[in-house]
Amino acid sequence: MNVLALDTSGSAFYAALKKGERYFDNSLTSNSMMHSERIIPVITELLDKAGISLKDIDLLVCTRGPGSFTGLRIAMSALKGISMGSGIPLVSVSTLEAWARAAGSVSGVKVAVIDAKKQRFYLSAFNEERLMPDTDGTIADLSFLEEGYTVVGPDAKAFAEAYPQVKMEVKDVSSDFTRALIEFGIESFEKNGADHIGQGPVYLRKSDAEIALEERLRNE
Repeated sequence: MNVLALDTSGSAFYAALKKGERYFDNSLTSNSMMHSERIIPVITELLDKAGISLKDIDLLVCTRGPGSFTGLRIAMSALKGISMGSGIPLVSVSTLEAWARAAGSVSGVKVAVIDAKKQRFYLSAFNEERLMPDTDGTIADLSFLEEGYTVVGPDAKAFAEAYPQVKMEVKDVSSDFTRALIEFGIESFEKNGADHIGQGPVYLRKSDAEIALEERLRNE
């Protein structure tokens, strides 16, 4: 199966292509302001590396959240356009679970985290299975866990530094993220099929614009 996967949920741009049993990764782009401009060139670069064209792709995969409000829409919108125009099925998966799967070689409990700003984090915990839903929270939401778990994800270090009183190990699994994303997407597709046409990004909180609008409407 040939699979194209993208993640633009944060400041780093992750993209990869699986052709048969070979994997092709792009160079990570850390400037989130460039994701929308880079997405088509990166896809083209990956196809060229693999020596195939878009019509040879069997499955498209992206993260659906949590993550940056704008960032999530970039990858999903691009792949939805490709899917609708070409008929290639699209599957979106939890960003946090993809990070936890990238830490598959780590034993014990893994906590995947993404900085949600405002002194909060998007987080979830996993061992052989999911232990909690994706959550917009703090260390208090992990109080049911014993200390000594491993923290992964793009903001694992920031999370550990925010809660120095809690014993945890930080593990960088970024080099394994795109392969985990692809395999997670394949598994999800084989189990549940392609996304429904109405599937969009999953947000765990309202955007600042939505909050401001609600406040303005209440005051009118």
